[in-house]
Amino acid sequence: MNHQRLYGQHFLISEKIAQRIVQTARILNNDTIFEAGTGHGILTRIMAPLARHVISVESDPTLYGDAQSTLDKYDNITLLYGDAFEDYHTFNVFVSNLPYSHSRRAVEWMTSITFRSGVIMVQKEFAQKLTETGKTRRAISVIWQEAFRIREQFDVGPHNFNPSPKVDSVVIYFEKTRTISKDVIHRIHRLFSSRRRLVAGTHRRLDDMTSHEILNHVI
Repeated sequence: MNHQRLYGQHFLISEKIAQRIVQTARILNNDTIFEAGTGHGILTRIMAPLARHVISVESDPTLYGDAQSTLDKYDNITLLYGDAFEDYHTFNVFVSNLPYSHSRRAVEWMTSITFRSGVIMVQKEFAQKLTETGKTRRAISVIWQEAFRIREQFDVGPHNFNPSPKVDSVVIYFEKTRTISKDVIHRIHRLFSSRRRLVAGTHRRLDDMTSHEILNHVI
């Protein structure tokens, strides 16, 4: 099976968009970057001259092998094969073109660790979930809104990828505002599983509470 189809990947092919993503990341020369998904290395090779160290993790064995060949000239890139969200690495900036199937998991992983800021490219539908409020809000909305602050975003059309997705994508620059433990994240999801009931210990429904009030209730 084609590994693009197997992993649900759409690879960025626009050099212009890649340059804009890296510029949006606001990388400092003493930063350590953590990239989830090396892909064909279009972002990796642009980031390397700007940062002190780039740690890039790829789960596809073919892509990992290709990256070893094309990126071996950079002595400040560490290429790793495996699941980017299984281990913890010390870094300042997170960068990733996130497949839709991994978007929620990636956000929750980022929420539970400490770093300064990041840039992610996600499907526009998922980006909208992150900023929802009121009755359309989900657990992931609360988690995102309490842990991160969006500072900048721009749209990326399907023609900038190979293969072209059927939906638009959006690039989000964000700053980390707080760390939320995995246990608290689990409690938020459990609370939303019974959102139509009154929240235990209160006389209010979940939809009537702010994200901050929900977080404080489960801590």
